[in-house]
Amino acid sequence: MVNLAKYRGVVAQMYKDRFDVYRHGTETDANGATHQVCYQIPAMSDQPCQISPEQTDDAMPRAQAIQDADQYISIHCRPELDLISGDYIVARKMRNGAVVRKYKGTIGEPKVYPTHIKATFKIDSSEV
Repeated sequence: MVNLAKYRGVVAQMYKDRFDVYRHGTETDANGATHQVCYQIPAMSDQPCQISPEQTDDAMPRAQAIQDADQYISIHCRPELDLISGDYIVARKMRNGAVVRKYKGTIGEPKVYPTHIKATFKIDSSEV
């Protein structure tokens, strides 16, 4: 059996980028109506990750594939983190300790692997 614990440290060294997680919750108004809100305080802050563009299907025409590739981002992070579908992510692409780009979006169902989590989201907004 392979001891994955020793490889997690190596994988974590690849995480040069950072992200914050904002959770959704339900609040009840004075009149008893409930609605979903995205909390302004992050549930997790400044977590290490690796940001990568999501690969598109090779069957798509090339121009469409390139356009779609810019709209979806995947983050890869430690498997211990508690990511759930619907979390709002603010991911920061880092270079030499400085933020070079910021991506925001809501993740789908995270895929949990023994060495990492992969979460994909459609970009709501991007800042340079």
